[in-house]
Amino acid sequence: MKAVIPYKKSSAKSRLSPVMTREERGEFVELMLNQVIDTLKEAGIEKMAL
Repeated sequence: MKAVIPYKKSSAKSRLSPVMTREERGEFVELMLNQVIDTLKEAGIEKMAL
């Protein structure tokens, strides 16, 4: 099985812009992506496309 992970770093989480800087939102989206990847790996899914 292969998982497709929708991922957009530019303008990521723009709705959070009133409370987070662009850099903070970029870091946040990276952390979220890593959590998704780790969870998929734990579920036995090794093929992923971003």
